Amino acid sequence: MLASFEATLHEVSGLVVRPDGEGKAVGECVCVAHHVSRGEGRDGTDLVLRGRYADRYVRDAGGDWRFAARELRVLWTEKLPVRIA
Repeated sequence: MLASFEATLHEVSGLVVRPDGEGKAVGECVCVAHHVSRGEGRDGTDLVLRGRYADRYVRDAGGDWRFAARELRVLWTEKLPVRIA
């Protein structure tokens, strides 16, 4: 689906993680995702999505943390005109 856009940019911030001490953890962060479509010439549209990710993590046998699950909760979207450089 992302291949249909001229450009995308996802900004993720405010990560809070709560480990359970047993090799699992839950986390939450906010995101702003930009999806730019080209119109005519240099004009385009930016579909902006604002939401929250609810994550679950597990620690693998090597001690590294991995995503076990990720759920996106979309809070709102908006379309903005953009000028593509």
